[in-house]
Amino acid sequence: MNKVERVRFLIITLIVACLFELFLILGGIDIINDKNAYINGLLSDRNICNDKLDGIIQDYAKIDNELQDYKRINGELDE
Repeated sequence: MNKVERVRFLIITLIVACLFELFLILGGIDIINDKNAYINGLLSDRNICNDKLDGIIQDYAKIDNELQDYKRINGELDE
């Protein structure tokens, strides 16, 4: 193997190594973006659930107030 062949072999080896590392980096970035999208989806779901919970709590408070008014006007309920 003469000097030209060694240099050519070294250049090809370095190019292949750089391309492999580039694919690894791009794959890592893709995984990070997927995880960020998943986390944002979970945060959105949490906000939707919290909104529904607030609505249920408000409905419960309204029904509880109506029950207290009924008890005040008509007395205790017979169960």
